[in-house]
Amino acid sequence: MDILTMESIDSIKKLFLENEDILNKPFKKLVEENNLTLIEGYSFDHNINLVISNEGKQENNDYTNAGLVYQALPGLSPAEATDERLWVTLCLNQFRAYMNARWPKIDDGKHYFVSVNGSIYRNLTRNNGISRLWWTHYNSKKITSDNKDLTTFFFNDIDRRQQAIERTTSTSSKNVLKSIFEIVNEQNNTGKKYNRDHYRDFMKKVSFIGKRKSLPSLDEKNLKKNLLKLYLEN
Repeated sequence: MDILTMESIDSIKKLFLENEDILNKPFKKLVEENNLTLIEGYSFDHNINLVISNEGKQENNDYTNAGLVYQALPGLSPAEATDERLWVTLCLNQFRAYMNARWPKIDDGKHYFVSVNGSIYRNLTRNNGISRLWWTHYNSKKITSDNKDLTTFFFNDIDRRQQAIERTTSTSSKNVLKSIFEIVNEQNNTGKKYNRDHYRDFMKKVSFIGKRKSLPSLDEKNLKKNLLKLYLEN
């Protein structure tokens, strides 16, 4: 697929500051009217379309759509997945219908662009409408287990998910990320329901410990034992 150049994206951002409706224009018209440039980009399966619900609650399709975005970009590496040109193009072109359904209000454009205020990685994994799906699926592959509910649990709450994947101490090792979600899921199922504030305190402790010793070096049993102890402290 062809993607917009960075210069063209900068032009769109400037136009957006003057009139946000620029993002509602058909992609071909947007390119032609503003002399934007496209270059050869990444492999893309044009036969894949994202799921759009007619009943609203588009967020309920995140689990399915994350897998579809991942499939649509075969062989895309994590390094390539930081390319804003790819995600802006997909938001404005191939997956425009999904974007319009998921975020009918454009607001500040954070779901379309990446290089805005704040952490670029955070914008990639939380804000941009399409890249967040790819990154969520990429990270969910680290927690693959025999428990089919675990991956779904990973998707069900964006704050719970982001608190984990935005911290390098938890995403540097698939065993660390897997153990975190196994613990939270298991405790949730035993009646100790997930609590946002408690979970955030837990993740801060994981980061603190992770900076002082190599969590990924622990075998899975001891890793989970140590993390469970942290989780149960409060």
